[in-house]
Amino acid sequence: MLFNFCAEYDRMIRQANGEVVHDNLQRYRVLKEMEPEMDRRYAAGEIKEHKYREYKATLKKCEELLGGD
Repeated sequence: MLFNFCAEYDRMIRQANGEVVHDNLQRYRVLKEMEPEMDRRYAAGEIKEHKYREYKATLKKCEELLGGD
């Protein structure tokens, strides 16, 4: 909980200084919501393997940033 508070405080300070800061939780939620569709499209051959792996790596990185497994 303290880590989340510190991360949010840092994000607010960076935004106040005019820096564009992405909301990692929102990004994660969007990526996670897309996961079933991305899996389906990859299985159907609509998405190339390197793009699918890139998507999965981004999702994993977001999970790690948020303290997931």
